[in-house]
Amino acid sequence: MNNNISRLQLEKLRSLVLSTNNRDVLLIQGARQVGKTTLIEQALAPLNPVYALNFERDLDTLRDIDRSNSFDEFTRILRLRFNTPDFDLPGSIIFLDEAQESEKIGSYVRFMKEEWQHVRVILSGSSMSRIFRGSTRVPVGRYRPWHVTPFVFDELLSASSDVVLQKSHAIFQADPKVGVIEGATHSAMLSLLDSYLQVGGLPAVVTTFFARGDYRATRHAIYNAQEDDFVRKSSLHERSYFNRGLKGVANFIGMPAKYTHIHDSKNIAEKSLSELKAWNLVIDVEQKGMNSTSQHFPKRYLYDIGIAQDMRDMPFPRLSLVTTTNEALRTQLGGLFENALVLQLIDDQTYFGDISGWRKGGSDGPEVDFVWRRNGLSIPIECKATQKVSLKHWSGLKQYLNASDQRVGILVTAAPFKVIKQSERVLINLPLYSANAATIQKCVEIFAP
Repeated sequence: MNNNISRLQLEKLRSLVLSTNNRDVLLIQGARQVGKTTLIEQALAPLNPVYALNFERDLDTLRDIDRSNSFDEFTRILRLRFNTPDFDLPGSIIFLDEAQESEKIGSYVRFMKEEWQHVRVILSGSSMSRIFRGSTRVPVGRYRPWHVTPFVFDELLSASSDVVLQKSHAIFQADPKVGVIEGATHSAMLSLLDSYLQVGGLPAVVTTFFARGDYRATRHAIYNAQEDDFVRKSSLHERSYFNRGLKGVANFIGMPAKYTHIHDSKNIAEKSLSELKAWNLVIDVEQKGMNSTSQHFPKRYLYDIGIAQDMRDMPFPRLSLVTTTNEALRTQLGGLFENALVLQLIDDQTYFGDISGWRKGGSDGPEVDFVWRRNGLSIPIECKATQKVSLKHWSGLKQYLNASDQRVGILVTAAPFKVIKQSERVLINLPLYSANAATIQKCVEIFAP
């Protein structure tokens, strides 16, 4: 295994940090143990000067900041802590980790951009929505969110020692026209993808998996730590709300989500979901209708595939892309399929409101799992956990294309890559292991210019 796994977001984050075109404060968020701090430290490693604080460790400075009464006083506290009067000179980078622990930091965000004209400020934490507490006004136009997920499949592949698969995948991503993955290589990719759907993408869990350790025990320890944090720091202090909330999402992944999946009390269900989303543990994807005013129940997904597997109340020990043949179980597998794709689509996005679902008419009407808005296009994407594609799998996509007068639709499956052109329509079957944001965009540019 490669112990120094380079995140897909690394170079984009470093470019954003170095950009002089936009000085928005960066709010980097994501659930605990997804690798936020490591990613930021890798991005900042070649840069200088960097002034860093962790508000969970430096409690004295945290207390001083929370007792401050003005931005000038906050600035003086940092000058003393960093032992320099010049931390806000041009080119300086200030990185405040676990920023949500501060009750005051949110009220200073607007001034960080307005007063520190040449400084790049990075605030990071697992629940960054908490920094704008109480009556603190959200400083619109002064900050930019950046979301960090656990490892997606591409990163698990790069962590493996399988050079052949890595090379085949890189060739396909560089040019889908000539790098089609088929036969034994496709089967090997499915086998590794199968492992990903079991292991998930939490960095410590992936490391344990490749070291042939008990990765489930590692994941369970992370889950317990998250639960403890949630109970101590959220507004819901009953441990059962955390567990029931995640189970309620996991058991209905890929299905229209209802509050009753979480709790019999709508009030408790709303509060629980609100907290879980604030902690970046649950992702909501809205389901749109034929116009801007029609809307249906959302779909909900979990932040990590491995956690989703653990939380599901399944009587079977393992669902496999390769060996599970029962149609009812393949439907259950389809939810995990969708969940994995959501993470791969938002992995290089700072705002995943760019993804929604589509449904025509009522609950029995045609639907498309995701409509991904990218560079002025609305790209419909349907997921099917099948290794053999038939005409019925294209039905929802075709109806969306006809209704929206779009040209290209993406079907994500476990079948090899294929492009079908029908009249003015271009239908692209993309295997899940290659269905990331960059590859989907490249396929659209190449096959439906």
